[in-house]
Amino acid sequence: MKRSTQYADILLQFLLPIYILTIILLTIFRLIFIYHQYDDIIQLYPSNSEMYPIIKTAMGKGFRFDNIVTSTTLIIPFITLIILWITNQPTKLYLKLTTIYLIIALAVIFGFSCIDFPYYEYFGIHPNKSIANWLTHNSTYKMILEESSYYIYFLAYIITIAISIYFVLFCNKRIKKARENGNNLLNKAWIQVCIFCLFIVLIRIGYKGHTKHPIDKKNATFTMFSFINDIPLTPIYNFAVSLRTDEVGQQYLADSDSALDFVKNELNSDTNNTYKNPLTRKIEIDKLKEAITTNIILIFMESMSVDLLDKEDNNIKLTPFLDSLIQNSYYFENFYSSGTHTNNGVGSVVTGYPSMFELHMMKPPHQYKGIASTLKEIGYQSSFFIPHDEEYDYMGDFLRACDFDRVYDRKDYNEETSEVWGGVPDDVLFHHSINYVNSFSEKPFLSMIMTVSNHPPYITPERYKKISDDPEKAVLAYTDDALKDFIREASEQDWYDNTIFILVGDHGKKSQSYKYNMDLSYNHVPCIMFSTLFKDMPRKFSQVGGQIDIFPTIMGLLNQPYYNNSMGIDLLKESRPYIYFTSDTRMGCIGDSLFYVFDPISKDEQLYNLRNGTNVIDSMRSSADNMKEYGTSMLTVSKDLYMQGLTDQY
Repeated sequence: MKRSTQYADILLQFLLPIYILTIILLTIFRLIFIYHQYDDIIQLYPSNSEMYPIIKTAMGKGFRFDNIVTSTTLIIPFITLIILWITNQPTKLYLKLTTIYLIIALAVIFGFSCIDFPYYEYFGIHPNKSIANWLTHNSTYKMILEESSYYIYFLAYIITIAISIYFVLFCNKRIKKARENGNNLLNKAWIQVCIFCLFIVLIRIGYKGHTKHPIDKKNATFTMFSFINDIPLTPIYNFAVSLRTDEVGQQYLADSDSALDFVKNELNSDTNNTYKNPLTRKIEIDKLKEAITTNIILIFMESMSVDLLDKEDNNIKLTPFLDSLIQNSYYFENFYSSGTHTNNGVGSVVTGYPSMFELHMMKPPHQYKGIASTLKEIGYQSSFFIPHDEEYDYMGDFLRACDFDRVYDRKDYNEETSEVWGGVPDDVLFHHSINYVNSFSEKPFLSMIMTVSNHPPYITPERYKKISDDPEKAVLAYTDDALKDFIREASEQDWYDNTIFILVGDHGKKSQSYKYNMDLSYNHVPCIMFSTLFKDMPRKFSQVGGQIDIFPTIMGLLNQPYYNNSMGIDLLKESRPYIYFTSDTRMGCIGDSLFYVFDPISKDEQLYNLRNGTNVIDSMRSSADNMKEYGTSMLTVSKDLYMQGLTDQY
């Protein structure tokens, strides 16, 4: 084959087939994704006449995002080939290096496509840069390998990569044969030029589509439901976009000075504040009540959404203990987690500061104090019980920086038992935590316990599998029993009658029903407080609140004076018009009757009437603006204080 024709031949028989293969495989993955979400789609669009146009639109938009990924992948070998063509250089080394490059690139692309299925199923979003927070921990890989339900995705990945490698090598071989046999068609210069121009057009469309500006995530939005709008997004594209954004917060931040004035007014901060932290307010005791130093035990219930409560399977209640406890305690029925990950929930409860989109609260530098530090000033000792290794999610160092006296993790339990998400099961954790609490109960104490069993891979004792064939339901029944046994065992201890118990979901879990463009089941969590000291139980509180409010509410229950430098309020004495929360890249702000959703990347926003689920943003624009100002101002100030190193200051 003449050197003048080999470049066009490489393009036509090597790069172009790889382009087509990648598009086809990504399309197949999108169809599988639709199949995974089919039950949810059919809830929203029950008839074929409604559903098929939605799927058709999603597939059409999806091709554009697949084209971005494919074109971006091929642009390096394409430009390199042009340079070789212009300079009339040999292509032997080029083919070797390009073959290796394409195999690696396709392995990464389809790796994200396979990861996407379990990741989206659990978190309700495509993988973004936050996934790196877990992949830095060796225990994460062990946890993943132990989950048998993931094996199908490993198999899919192996098959996909095998096909890709075979096809790349096959195309490479075809080029070698073409060199030997020649190719008269490609000898014509105008055909070579047309082939190169065609590829340039494909790459240009991949970058900008049919618009004047580059395609971005907002081009995927075409319905009011987030998971439908997520169908067109290619997983590797979503991840790459998150990498090049300097925190989502930079795209939504309100004016810092205006936001600070707004927040100070909402939190009733002293306008003449001379403290380092402009939010710091001195909280005085209620002189009509006695200040107490009651023990505090707070339990983070893994993935516990309100939607999971009061449910049955085979006519058997799955959470009878929690359901009963709610009816005999202080129960906050409109309570929301700060984010959708454990680090969000733990961080917000401990510090009183909200989750700030992609900013990981537990990563160094550690610039928070919070409840453990405040209670230490009045003689409390504090402990935190982690079910897995303390290094996971930077948790151990974060908690010590927040002045917890002792952090217990898996090695402290000395148990040879099946691991659950890298940690010990709930019943084992509870038993050991009581033993440790007994050893230091001579002083008032704050102890927090983080459960893990309600997180896949679900490892459940055999007797619970008789309750339900569904592992998620079986483990829920086990979790409920473990909590019941813990409270029963605690009731036998000397310190029980002088202890306030708080049970709160660290975050929620995917619901089977979509009403809004942000699934509330990920953030709507139970918050239960009870104690033999409470003489007015049960009480149900309907005002909105969140994890950031637990710290001030505890201090209010103790009736202890302190300096509140957090974003939280005492839910037993104060109220807020709204509570705000995040779901990686979306902000929610909810009140008594309205729910506002804002996507800072696409700028898409909705305002829902909670009573009928309708989007009322056009008719209630002023309410939407008020809720947007509330949520973005709070998050803006929180981030500004963190960046200024003031979150741990009074």
